[in-house]
Amino acid sequence: MKSKGFFITGTDTDVGKTFVSAILLALLRQKGINVGYFKPIQSGGQEISGKLFSPDVQFVRRLNKIDDPDELINPYCLKAALAPKEAAKLENLIIEVQKIQAAYDSLHEKYDFLIVEGAGGVKVPLWHDVWVDDYIKQLDLPVIIVARPVLGTINHTLLTIDCLKAKNVDIAGFIFNFYPLSNAEFAKRNAEIISAKSDVKYLGFIPQVSPEILQKKAAKHHLEFIESGLINLKELILNY
Repeated sequence: MKSKGFFITGTDTDVGKTFVSAILLALLRQKGINVGYFKPIQSGGQEISGKLFSPDVQFVRRLNKIDDPDELINPYCLKAALAPKEAAKLENLIIEVQKIQAAYDSLHEKYDFLIVEGAGGVKVPLWHDVWVDDYIKQLDLPVIIVARPVLGTINHTLLTIDCLKAKNVDIAGFIFNFYPLSNAEFAKRNAEIISAKSDVKYLGFIPQVSPEILQKKAAKHHLEFIESGLINLKELILNY
């Protein structure tokens, strides 16, 4: 049976893939969907008491109260903030694909739907000769692209879309993250241009909301506010 879920990639590193992953997970859970989170490889891990932890996993865990062990959600956590393949080389570590697949299969058995977060953009080397776009193709999951609503995003987003289309990957759409409401018309126009040129759906935007706020009592209100910007999210979920 084909897995159900989304692969979250970005036009670049630090574009907010983790933030979007956490938000999507929270919104899907609110809709009663049994959804889990998977981060195959983390580079730039944080060391606490001699053990490396994924900051991405910890953020998603705090927002969504995930109880799956780190080793399952994130089979490999590497210290250097480099492309995973290069970070593994520094640690003289061989990434075992079977270990990653076993964790993915285990989560897929537990959950009806998975949010899988990539590393950096689509042209990042993961292990051996496998890059992010290769791994997306292997998983056969539809992709959500996280982009910045700033100058340069037309170029970066269209290049990402072209790369994925060359692999015949199903692109569910793109999201503008950290949307500046003060400059909404500029961002909206960029989204229209990207969608018209690529024929890829604009799923909407996530406004500039502090991650800390989402973990407080007012989180539900803020999630509703965020969902109002994701104009095509409901239709997307129904289609997949």
